[in-house]
Amino acid sequence: AREVPFLSTAAMIDCSYLLMFRSLSACRMYDKQPWYRKIGIRSRLWIRTLRMRYWAKYNPTNFSQKYHLLAAEHSRILKKYRKAEKHYLKAIDASLVAGYQHETAVIYTCLANMYKDSHKMRLSAYAIQDAIKVYRSWGAHPIADQLEEQFHDILFQYGGDSAAVGTRAYYLKLSSRILKTTRTETSML
Repeated sequence: AREVPFLSTAAMIDCSYLLMFRSLSACRMYDKQPWYRKIGIRSRLWIRTLRMRYWAKYNPTNFSQKYHLLAAEHSRILKKYRKAEKHYLKAIDASLVAGYQHETAVIYTCLANMYKDSHKMRLSAYAIQDAIKVYRSWGAHPIADQLEEQFHDILFQYGGDSAAVGTRAYYLKLSSRILKTTRTETSML
């Protein structure tokens, strides 16, 4: 009989992060891939989702939010947005209960991208506001600033009292727009 190697909980958590982030990066590139690579991405994602579901069954604190995130991404690339939304919300709940702020912020960002892809801009603005708040409370200010710049138009138009208003990135963007407008007006004279 062959001995099965024992994986410690720490090794499983490291492996789960590797699987999660590799899957997320593959899902982000999914639309730009040719059809034969899309098949490979979907099948690998499904296998990784099943593995994460198995781990979540025995250790839900560490793995249930990862499982729901991968299941949501799988549903998103298949354009099953309602099913994806349910998994995203379950993933957010699980990560908040477990206290994983970094995973909560990543999940909110993925949710905002899904809403943006499905043309639900107001919901995308709300999700990205939550992601920015969580990133800031976690101490990841550069990532929050990057998200503010990436989603600035959505935040400005649909966010109302958005998290971006009042920040340095918001005022830099606003001042550059004002400068462009005044230059255009003066060149017309």
